[in-house]
Order: sequence, then C-alpha cells, then structure tokens
Amino acid sequence: MNKPERIQRTEFEVYDLHLRLQTEMSFGAELPFFHGATEWASAHEIVDLGCGNGAFLHRLAIAFPEKHFTGIDLRADAIEVARQEFAAPNIAYVHGRISAHRTPVDILMSRFCLLFIDRLDEVVSWARDHVRLAVLQIDNEDALLSFPASLADFEAVLHITRARRRDRRSRTALNTTASAWEQIGFLPTWSHAQAITSEPPFSRDILHHWLVTMAELSVGAPLTPSLIEDLFRWWSGRDYIQYGMRATWFTRSEAMLGA
Repeated sequence: MNKPERIQRTEFEVYDLHLRLQTEMSFGAELPFFHGATEWASAHEIVDLGCGNGAFLHRLAIAFPEKHFTGIDLRADAIEVARQEFAAPNIAYVHGRISAHRTPVDILMSRFCLLFIDRLDEVVSWARDHVRLAVLQIDNEDALLSFPASLADFEAVLHITRARRRDRRSRTALNTTASAWEQIGFLPTWSHAQAITSEPPFSRDILHHWLVTMAELSVGAPLTPSLIEDLFRWWSGRDYIQYGMRATWFTRSEAMLGA
C-alpha cells in the first residue's frame, strides 16, 4: 500500500464509501445479532430505518431470502444507489420518513441511525402502532473503541464518542433510546457486543480506508496532511486498533401483543 494522498471527495461519496467499507468489515460479525433472537426466526416483514445505500441490507436479504425487507432513508441519493446497486427480489427501498409507511411489520431494525435521528418521538410512535414483535437497535459500542498512541491526533478529531459532527449535533446514548422503547412496552430482552479488530485475518487495508472515511465524515474531505500522516503511520506500523457495536433487542411485551 502506497502512502495515501489527500483526496477530494463529495460528502455523499464519503458517506457511500463509508457504508460499503463498514458492511464489508462487520457483516459477518453482526449475523449472530439476528440468529440469536427467536423473534427474528418467526419474522417475515422487516423495516430497516436509515438503510443508507442498502449495502448492509442487501447482504442481509441474501442471507435470509425467506424474509421481506423494506429499507427507508431520508437521503434520496442514498436510495437511488440502493435501487441501482443493491436491489434484491425481497427488498423494497423507500425514500421518506417512516411515518409515511403504513404497513404493519414484524421487526423494526436500525443500525447506527437512532442515535442521530432528529425525531425519535416520531419513530417510537410509529413502532407502537406498526411493529408486531420487536425492535433491533445496533449502535456503536464506545467501550470497545480503542486507538493506539500513534493515532493521537486522529483520536482527538473523533473525540472517541464521535459526538462532534459537522452539523454540530451530539450523539445520544443507547440508554436514552432504551427508555423510549420501554415507555411503549418494548422491553430489552437480549444484548450483545461485538468487536472488530485490526488483527489478522481482518484486513488492515479495509480498516485504514474506513478510518479515513470516518474522519472525513467528522471534519470534511480532504483530510489535513497531519491526519493523513497519522493514519499512514498507523497502517505501516504494528499498533492495534478495534471498534465495536452493540445489538439490543427490544421485544413487545405480552400485554401489548394482546392489545
């Protein structure tokens, strides 16, 4: 791998590449999140809120061809890519807000979306009226995010919790959304954390490019020469890095099932 240059990408190009790399890195690690829940086994209709470009949902639809998936996202450009590149017979992609989706579903799932959503109350209200079985929420697990000393500048940019973004919105915590689900009768039933590391057999190249796009999402592209040097120094050395995600299942209570 040659020393990377400063690359000028559009905001969507960074976002799109980041989702592709993240899917490549973590899809295999996330499969137990789905296999581990009885609700998933009996579900047929699943909505993915914040599906982005569809890269992850496409892999999921291939793994579970007997289920039907609807991917919903507010970004028209992301939905366009999803329809063009990540179509499947058992996926429908919808551009818009979830409140416009009137069909009842078995499961509402969301990956790395609810922590940044502008109208959580809208989503919770929709789930109360339309979700039959469960909510699956997958978020960044900050306790599993670790940077070596060689990435000190990079760590400072991201503030570890990734709370600072270019639009200045702050990321909320998982327990904030948990209380919202519990208020409408969806109770946490199973939670599992999974770490993704830079050690073999995982590809350091993929993780390097993912780190670049994650930084670009935080501060914009292209990155400064010092950050590029920081990341290249890590890639060419022997330091260790890992990040992680946590999946939590919120199952509709028995009282609500009979309602």
